[in-house]
Amino acid sequence: MKSRALLLIMLAFLIAAVPSFSDILHVPDEAESFSEAIENSAPNDTIMVSDGEYVGDNNYDLVVDLPLTIMSENGQDDCIISSVEDNAQYCFNVQSQVSIIGLTIAGFQVGIFADGINNLVIEDCFVTGSTATGINITDCEGVGITRCDISENNNTVDGQSSAGIFLSDVTGFIDQCVFSENTTLGRGAAIVVQSCSFVIQNSDIVGNTSRLHGGGILISNNNNLEIRNCLISGNVAEGFEDTRANGGGIALTAGDAIIDNCIITQNSAPTGSAGGLYCFNAGGECLISNTVFTENDAIRNGGGILIFQDASCEVLNCIFENNSAGIDGGGISVTSGSTIAVGNSDFIGNEAGLEVENGMGGGIYMGRTSTPVVTNSIFFENEADIGVQAYAQNAGQVTLSYCLIDGGVNQNDDWSMEGLSVEEIIDGDPVLSDGRDPDWGMNGFYLGEDSPCIDAGSGQAADLGFGEMSTQGDLSPDEDVIDLGYHYSVSNFAIFGRLSGVVFNVSNDEPLEGALVHTSFGQEAVTNEEGLWEIAEAFAMREFEITASMAGFLDSTLTELILEDGGELDVNFGLLHPEFEISHDQIVEQVEAGEQVGVEITIGNAGNAPLSWDADLTLRDVPDVEPWGFEQSLGVGEIIEDNVVGGVVYVDNHL
Repeated sequence: MKSRALLLIMLAFLIAAVPSFSDILHVPDEAESFSEAIENSAPNDTIMVSDGEYVGDNNYDLVVDLPLTIMSENGQDDCIISSVEDNAQYCFNVQSQVSIIGLTIAGFQVGIFADGINNLVIEDCFVTGSTATGINITDCEGVGITRCDISENNNTVDGQSSAGIFLSDVTGFIDQCVFSENTTLGRGAAIVVQSCSFVIQNSDIVGNTSRLHGGGILISNNNNLEIRNCLISGNVAEGFEDTRANGGGIALTAGDAIIDNCIITQNSAPTGSAGGLYCFNAGGECLISNTVFTENDAIRNGGGILIFQDASCEVLNCIFENNSAGIDGGGISVTSGSTIAVGNSDFIGNEAGLEVENGMGGGIYMGRTSTPVVTNSIFFENEADIGVQAYAQNAGQVTLSYCLIDGGVNQNDDWSMEGLSVEEIIDGDPVLSDGRDPDWGMNGFYLGEDSPCIDAGSGQAADLGFGEMSTQGDLSPDEDVIDLGYHYSVSNFAIFGRLSGVVFNVSNDEPLEGALVHTSFGQEAVTNEEGLWEIAEAFAMREFEITASMAGFLDSTLTELILEDGGELDVNFGLLHPEFEISHDQIVEQVEAGEQVGVEITIGNAGNAPLSWDADLTLRDVPDVEPWGFEQSLGVGEIIEDNVVGGVVYVDNHL
């Protein structure tokens, strides 16, 4: 009886000691439908879906209430969940931590719905044909939406917002996604972000149409929102009957936002204002930086931007080119108690007055009780009947300083304001150039060598944050007094030269094969049998460090190097080699309990570089386990349902 109890204890221990792993359940091989797969899954399982089109009730209105990963075997193109014929309410109703990867979700009212959960991941999915909203997420934390295509969704519910994604009280991000050809009878056709702390980055919002504000994106209700490195193009806030719609590209209402390094182009507000960006922002602040507004149009105010109703906005290092407004502010219109600070921006070729005879402020219109401050900027070749470059009407305090204004500040246009401060205004041609051949990006805004805008600004470039940026076609950094107008970030340009050299052993001058040479820009090369290395397209015109490393040798690093545009630079490394010597490979001694044995060990360095060493007490076969440390406790008595067993110790393969 005693031996049988021991055997039971051993078996129970061995079974309990086997680690548990999540399972992979295959559809349709092991479960015919999504609902069957979800029902048969355990927490943290993966549902792996083969190519095919999945239709019918067992693939609709799927409640996912345990943590799962649901993913296709081969990507979204041939793995489709379709409700085009039935238009079911949901594809996925997510109620737990879930990852949805690589699926096409088509024809539902709402493709993915989630409320009140944490850690929702949606990757590499195509969500299309929704008749309400492609993705609807509320009251969630840790949402990540990556490399998804949310396109051709059509919200047919009158006045309801967003056809692409609706987010409310959510934290997280959208990255590397495409939103195109979504339409809504309400606001924000592609994306609605409401009361969120959220980042939208590296994404394209293209060709979406809303009936109300925000043809592309609607931001509302005190968000902490960032939009970075995005293309916002060809979106329309179209309006209807007697209702005007504002913000063809983006509508920002009552919230905080940062818009950085974006291109906002060819958006339209054909019944209202703000072709590019509508900033109706009482109580909030908006920072717009390093962004290009081009060829946006509005039938009323603000072809590029309208800043309205007590909004507060900073526009820093932006381009406004060829935007148009029907009434005022071809580039920017700021009015109704709003404040704006414009710095280092170009207003080129904008037009106001397409719908009226007395269009005002071709570059910028400063309207009722607004308080604009404009510095270090360029106004050139804009068009309007009144105030060709800039115009103030019933404004508050207006400050224009250190600017080039083609034609000057024209007092004959009957500006009206509480106060006007004008300082260091240049009347002339900024002498813009196209940079170099081949063309780079937004050309036409570099300053020529003879430009009066060079070194004409309000302070030192480095102090104003522009010391590593350039207005020049050769991308030389802006040094000393800041230049007027838009500055290009040198880091955005692929300027190359060639780096090469040899890595050798200092002790014998022999070449080292397999050494790694890497720069602080992340470029790297490995040496060949002759110790030679090369980075053929190394980043140039920026200070960098370069390091050579190899196992058994000390790293060697050179700093403060600069490679010229198209130049060549040879960098050779001689590596030093420490060599560890020890008098004993192993120690074999028998020690009685309570006794000590001393063994003398000699350690030396036979190499030519400093040697550092330390010693640790570890178990030879399991080095990550602390010797004699407590590892695991198992309730064996509970497992075998025998409360007589108080405990078991497992030592040296014995229980």
